[in-house]
Amino acid sequence: MQVTKESVEKYFNSYLDSRKKAKQIETSITELRYKLLPGGVDNTKTKVMASYQDRISALTAEIDKLQRQLDHEQSKADRLKKRIYADIVKAYPDKKITYRKVLVLRYLHGKSITDISNLLGVTDRHVLRLKKQALDNFVEIKGKQSENG
Repeated sequence: MQVTKESVEKYFNSYLDSRKKAKQIETSITELRYKLLPGGVDNTKTKVMASYQDRISALTAEIDKLQRQLDHEQSKADRLKKRIYADIVKAYPDKKITYRKVLVLRYLHGKSITDISNLLGVTDRHVLRLKKQALDNFVEIKGKQSENG
């Protein structure tokens, strides 16, 4: 498989995407838990059931299902973060530490270009340049690694 800048960005973004999905699941769980509070069961959004207890049971089952999905997504995000961080550190062990900082801040902490420029004390334009150079360099390193097996 050929390593491209797009595939590397997709790989780096996979962690943030996984975190975002986990956050959405957390929000759904919270909304369902509010429905469990007294007066919180809404017949317009749940199936018409024989009793109040059936509605509570259905909501609880849905929360349990979402909690399992959340646990899976959080575990996936943790694995991705560790793997991506290890790949970045391996690519930039000592030299080009700024490349490492830019990639970690952008793809593991979800910082904006402006946030990164403020943290590093450089312009946005310079951060964009560093990000491009870091990605290009990472693609080159990964390409060589894939050629060597």
